[in-house]
Amino acid sequence: MKTTTVQLPEPIYKKAIAKARRLGVSQSKIFRDAIEKDLAEEANGPTMFDVMKDMCGCIKGGPSDMAARHKDYYRQAMVKKYGKNHH
Repeated sequence: MKTTTVQLPEPIYKKAIAKARRLGVSQSKIFRDAIEKDLAEEANGPTMFDVMKDMCGCIKGGPSDMAARHKDYYRQAMVKKYGKNHH
């Protein structure tokens, strides 16, 4: 392992130390785990929500129950486009 020095704002430092005490682990483990988690999230790339969050709620005039009944609306659109026998 390599040793490094970082400067942290006091509130973050205090929270990390409190967490280490609460969990009974070293301060270094808390910092390593936090950095590892951040790097893993970055490696996985943005989530679909991250990519589309600016679009959420931007469509006006659609059905208010779209989230709950999206399958029904999909079926209706397919019947309208392809006829009753489309599966």
